[in-house]
Amino acid sequence: MARLRAYLPALAISAQALINIPFYGIPAILLTTILPASLTGHHPWLLSPLILLYFSLAIVYLYHAGVAPDPGLKRAKLAGGAYFLLGLVASLAVVISSLSRGDYETPLLPIFMGVWGALSMLGLAGLIGNVERISKAVSLPLIFLVALSAVVSASTLEW
Repeated sequence: MARLRAYLPALAISAQALINIPFYGIPAILLTTILPASLTGHHPWLLSPLILLYFSLAIVYLYHAGVAPDPGLKRAKLAGGAYFLLGLVASLAVVISSLSRGDYETPLLPIFMGVWGALSMLGLAGLIGNVERISKAVSLPLIFLVALSAVVSASTLEW
């Protein structure tokens, strides 16, 4: 059971990356909800680097938990915790604001954000206690998948 718990954050990250590829606007919605409107309104170009930075936290987790020759599990836990906590807080903010105002674009928005938040909670649950090393065969393809997802989101932001 402990070995399965080691892979919970990687499972959550992979599910979020797979959701984000076809629905590439999720990180933009997450970040614009928690960032001040003055920042994103006056400097919209900042959103693309922030999306890349957000996903780089997941990549840092995957690298230190699975690929790094000297396992930096403390760094993995910090990066993974920051990624999942940011995702959880932002998705809850989107769900609360969209349901309270009722002006969301699609009825699927609160559902997708709820799934994103649940996956973030799952990832945080896997980071509680000691973080274990994951297989390089798992972490390398996930790093590529997360990087692809980040590039898709950041590059299609202005569409």
